[in-house]
Amino acid sequence: MIVSWIIFINSIPEIKIINVLHEIIPYLFNMLSERNKEVAQNAMDCLKDLLKEIEIFFETLFYDVEVKILEILIEQCKSNHDQTRLTAFEWINSFLSKYKYFLIQSKRTRSPYTKSIIIPKSSNTIAKSGGGLQAFTEITVSNCEIFENFSRTDESNFGTSVTETGDKKIPFNLFPKILEVVIASVNHQDNDIKKISNFSNSDLLAIIDFYSDSNNANIKLYEEVLRNFLNMEEKDSTIELVLLWINKLFRKFHEDMFSRLETFIDKICSVLLHPNENLFNMILDTICEIARYKDDNVGVDIIITNILDKLSQNTISLNDKGLLIIKKFCQFLNVERVYSTFADVLLRMKQNDFVEKMINILGVFLVTSKVIIYCDINSF
Repeated sequence: MIVSWIIFINSIPEIKIINVLHEIIPYLFNMLSERNKEVAQNAMDCLKDLLKEIEIFFETLFYDVEVKILEILIEQCKSNHDQTRLTAFEWINSFLSKYKYFLIQSKRTRSPYTKSIIIPKSSNTIAKSGGGLQAFTEITVSNCEIFENFSRTDESNFGTSVTETGDKKIPFNLFPKILEVVIASVNHQDNDIKKISNFSNSDLLAIIDFYSDSNNANIKLYEEVLRNFLNMEEKDSTIELVLLWINKLFRKFHEDMFSRLETFIDKICSVLLHPNENLFNMILDTICEIARYKDDNVGVDIIITNILDKLSQNTISLNDKGLLIIKKFCQFLNVERVYSTFADVLLRMKQNDFVEKMINILGVFLVTSKVIIYCDINSF
């Protein structure tokens, strides 16, 4: 009878149900996968109305409750049940849209929301008539005691939703986790899930533009998520999305990105030899861009070492792409620097056949691109 209990509790003016939703929605999401279609539909209708409630009173939602709800939604986005996953994404998309709006407003006015916000005594906007919520379905719920203390909600236990400056508090640390479920869903077989995950991705990309120096600590969380999706088993479009995010973050936070360069470069170089030509060019551009910003002896050496290691494991790729890789590096870095680093790395390698082939490729490029190299050297 959980749905009927929610309707009943929400009808009591003294109870602010919006700030105890983290106790309710796990049960409703679990009901979406019920075989009983009436139960599932009632849960769906209830979740839709609760989401409307949040959208109306979003700025009064306790910050700690907001974080707990998002954490629940992130887990529900991993569900194997399509309707559960889609509904969770609908909620997350709504949250992201709100955050984007607050950030835009904050940028325009610097403090559009102040501590003078008055939290209403009741936020009872759920429709009390009509729709699926009227349909009463009895089910056995062993944890109905979650409703027991709703009327005694202690507001002091929950963090305020505004900062000291009056701005809306935003859980930036959860966005990398949201990105993880977004990337995992952009190629979902269900078109609705695919579509809404792309909407969430667009909002996340927009939110990144508002990151300040205080948010830089989260960059390492993004790195971890993106690195996990860099493998040959992923679909081409998934890898393209990962590269889009790497480039987006790197352009804005290149000083904070890749503090553990060895680990990340090893992963990205693993997909450098991807058979898709467009994807290969995207990856190579990304690697060269990283090399340009990490233009020190250690950084460039790490990058070229990883590239040569991957090429040495696939001589077919060496013949097809070796020259292209050298040419691209020479476009991004000082040519003399490129050749000297390649030479230093090759001297350390023990695969004589590979080293010989690589030296031949370097020689071919040196001869065939003599004018280009001369101009590049003199431009530095």
